Amino acid sequence: MFKHEFDSDPRLRKPQPLADVAVVLTRDAWTSDDPEHGATMVSNLLLTLSESPQPPRYVFLLNTAVRLAAKNSRALESLQRLEAQGTKIQVNRASLDHFHLEGELRVGEMISMLEMLQTLFATAKVLTF
Repeated sequence: MFKHEFDSDPRLRKPQPLADVAVVLTRDAWTSDDPEHGATMVSNLLLTLSESPQPPRYVFLLNTAVRLAAKNSRALESLQRLEAQGTKIQVNRASLDHFHLEGELRVGEMISMLEMLQTLFATAKVLTF
């Protein structure tokens, strides 16, 4: 894993309010000829977001992306860092049920599709990956 430095001197960083942005992830790995590379790309996206001077207000995980919030995920630390900064990690309950991961959730909260849609409609910007 690599680390981003958005500011060369961390002492100069000032906490910023959360951006009114929702990031929606639907896969735990982007399609690629190399599945390991696809998983690394998603993990690096979350790492970059966690080190951003202005993190998103929400990260929504559904479909296979719910695995990112489960036990032993390599993206777990980045998601926990985002949550500690105030980002709400929202994990789709139906996807957790489908992949039998209800007891493996380590970060975020389970929500329904209705709750997710209500929040997305009220958010200024939605980025889908």
